[in-house]
Amino acid sequence: MFRSEALNKGIKGAPRSQHLTGNAIDLTSMGIKSNLEMFHYIKDNLDFDQLIWEFGEEEPIWLHVSYKNKKDNRKKVLVTKRQGKYYTWDDCENC
Repeated sequence: MFRSEALNKGIKGAPRSQHLTGNAIDLTSMGIKSNLEMFHYIKDNLDFDQLIWEFGEEEPIWLHVSYKNKKDNRKKVLVTKRQGKYYTWDDCENC
């Protein structure tokens, strides 16, 4: 969950990543449920700041979930896209 600045820099994480404050976690399924099922469950049932579909076409390779607090959570649903050597985060309208 928490990521130090050195680790974040080493893995080329976003400079303002919510992992740096311990407000984000990356999740992947261990086989009982798929990442796609977890994605939809979180999106439809839980409070969050950001839910990011990390790569993958039919199913996310992993999920990024962040939480600020009840008042400030934005319920923002995004999908990570690779454009050449750069990444973008687009609204996940059809997820």
